[in-house]
Amino acid sequence: MQNLDILFLDALRHTPHPTHSTVEKSLHIVDRVKPGRAFFTHICHDLPHDATNATLPPQVRLSYDGMKLEFEI
Repeated sequence: MQNLDILFLDALRHTPHPTHSTVEKSLHIVDRVKPGRAFFTHICHDLPHDATNATLPPQVRLSYDGMKLEFEI
């Protein structure tokens, strides 16, 4: 998987979890795969939405309930 338009990844929180990816691990995947846009899902209350988005690269955002994406086929 390289140069995808959109990539969705699990990024539960900053601290390690036995079955979920952390924000840092998911950012490393984004760096390797280089998607046009990436959205982190399965985020917990430990990640304040606006404050966390402010620390992420411009092409990476936290997803949210009811989020809609527009793209061309």
